[in-house]
Amino acid sequence: MTSPVARINLSALRQNLARVREVATGCRVIAAVKANGYGHGLTEVARALSAADGFAVARVEEALQLRHDGFDGQIMVLEGFTSLPELILCRDSELDLVIHDRFQLQLLDKLPAGKSSLRLWVKVDTGMHRVGLQTGEAESVINQLRRLEDVSLVGVMTHFANADDRQNDYTREQLEAFMPFIDPELEVSIANSAGILGWPDSHRGWVRPGIML
Repeated sequence: MTSPVARINLSALRQNLARVREVATGCRVIAAVKANGYGHGLTEVARALSAADGFAVARVEEALQLRHDGFDGQIMVLEGFTSLPELILCRDSELDLVIHDRFQLQLLDKLPAGKSSLRLWVKVDTGMHRVGLQTGEAESVINQLRRLEDVSLVGVMTHFANADDRQNDYTREQLEAFMPFIDPELEVSIANSAGILGWPDSHRGWVRPGIML
């Protein structure tokens, strides 16, 4: 039996990235290459999308693979860290880590001093209900992170639940719920692929195209 094969046109990936920049003018692009580049090969896809301003992956292992393969730019780990050894690896590899649960704060308290500071983002759950801090507790977590030593709070982010349905007001409600967390001192990332294509109001700071690439 012959195994299935996917043939990827790398120039098409680069054209899709160019389309992101055309639509989200002025925004920086962090290309989501999670899940092995959406099944198309993590390193191969990242190399094709090297013109992006950074990469986003789901897990620490993916980020470390990119570092091992020579990618020295900004890499965001969307699921953050789940253990103290993992956290130490992330700091030493200069990764951007997403805080989405209070248990991660407990791990930060146990982190021994190091030569570099951690770069952290806070993910606010405005309606996706998958990963993220509830809006009622996110402000408290942000304030706690600002008080920690050896920590650099880089930015805040959220994720749309239903942005591909442009007739549904739920995305606009998510945007409104996120507005109080936008701070001129912090980076911001809102738009996923559907947000980039359908919701211009979400074009702020960093956009995170994934499936559209």
